[in-house]
Amino acid sequence: MTEVICIDRSLWEERHLRWAQVWSSKKNQEGYNEQRGVRDIEDIFCNMFSIKEVLQEIAERFPMETIRVLDSGCGECKTLGEIKDFFVGLDRDIHTTGITLQEDHIEWADRNQVDQLIIGPVQNYQFPDRYDLVIDIFGPTRWDILEDILPIYGEIVTNGGIMIFIDPSLPFGNGNTPEQITIPLLEEHSMAVRMSGVIKGTSGEFPILFWLAEKQINVHHAGEFIPNFIRYLLSRVKVTGGLR
Repeated sequence: MTEVICIDRSLWEERHLRWAQVWSSKKNQEGYNEQRGVRDIEDIFCNMFSIKEVLQEIAERFPMETIRVLDSGCGECKTLGEIKDFFVGLDRDIHTTGITLQEDHIEWADRNQVDQLIIGPVQNYQFPDRYDLVIDIFGPTRWDILEDILPIYGEIVTNGGIMIFIDPSLPFGNGNTPEQITIPLLEEHSMAVRMSGVIKGTSGEFPILFWLAEKQINVHHAGEFIPNFIRYLLSRVKVTGGLR
């Protein structure tokens, strides 16, 4: 049974009228799909990388811990269900969290065995946990203010964790493009861009970009990562008889 957390949605109500018209006219044109799964995301990103390879990398980076995954703007939670199946297939513990604005997604969260569903704007939730993978595909980073959203994700990604998201694609009030804003925002939270590109079916002056970034280790956070890395080395010795 999915744990459901309903939070204050006043922020969403204030912005709903502003985005409602854009949402209804654009979402079907851009490949938005509330039933999207892993293969759908890869297709949107023109198969420039494999989600399963990313999941395998996370499993190797955090070999001794419960893997924690957040899908912000999770829709009907198909992606979270497939990610859970992947880690269960590796005999790994996995905890999945989805964020949505729609209460009718609760039924789908149960079907896809999502552990926790947060109903409300991501800006209104105080996250008690950190996540090894944060996904935002046609969620808050696409439809809200990027400067409000990325710092939240930057704080809740574990050291060595990975974030995949879509940016707004619109010019900012200061005349900068999302790309000129996105990279500095990521760098402020020790996030390094591994890959970016234009999503399928978009073009023009401001095409929609996807981003794959990872949380770098710095001296302030090394203390929480090094014990994990040591345990990983020990596990390799135990399994293989030596480091490989």
